[in-house]
Amino acid sequence: MAACRHLATAARVKNPVVCCGVFDLSPFPDYPEFFATYKMMNVKKHYIYNDSFTLNVLDLNQIELATDEDKAFGLDYFREQRVKVKLA
Repeated sequence: MAACRHLATAARVKNPVVCCGVFDLSPFPDYPEFFATYKMMNVKKHYIYNDSFTLNVLDLNQIELATDEDKAFGLDYFREQRVKVKLA
């Protein structure tokens, strides 16, 4: 996260900075999702702070919630690899 923030602010990048987190735990247990995309938002006025910063979260414990689109992009591959590593 700190690396993405550094890239976005110090370099003043013109291309989007995309951070991807692969979790073996649910960051938001009350709102389970296999793959979710987040943006920084002003809570009071509800505007997106910056379209150049996106946080993508892949929650391996929620594989059963993977959509057809998630599978089409191969996101469920990471879960299969994690299982293979744990069994080896």
